[in-house]
Amino acid sequence: MELVKNYTYGIKRGQNHGRAKLSDHEVELLRKMVSSGELTQKDAAAYFEISKAYVSELVRYLYR
Repeated sequence: MELVKNYTYGIKRGQNHGRAKLSDHEVELLRKMVSSGELTQKDAAAYFEISKAYVSELVRYLYR
């Protein structure tokens, strides 16, 4: 499920962006851990040291 727009005009996306908080691998790991029930979104936010809102957006594929 890919809802993120694919920009082609030299705009850096994902881990290549200068303000990226997580690598692409970490995002996939986070999604897998939350979807399997291993971590709640709140626990994932604490584990990866990001906000709960950002975890929610990543899990719903609004980003990356």
